[in-house]
Amino acid sequence: MKQFNVNIYHSGFCNSTIEANDEFEAVELARKLPINNDELMSNLEVWEETDEAFGLNAQNQ
Repeated sequence: MKQFNVNIYHSGFCNSTIEANDEFEAVELARKLPINNDELMSNLEVWEETDEAFGLNAQNQ
């Protein structure tokens, strides 16, 4: 049996309420906040189009 390194991708987001002068500043400030791991995990969606697998050469010969 062959071995593969597989990357499974998911999209996700964290929602924050930010006080700012405009949308650009709000995004910049939100990027600096710590990630809420509980919220991120509950918002994950499968992104099958980006999943990929790579054969591991030594084991696949």
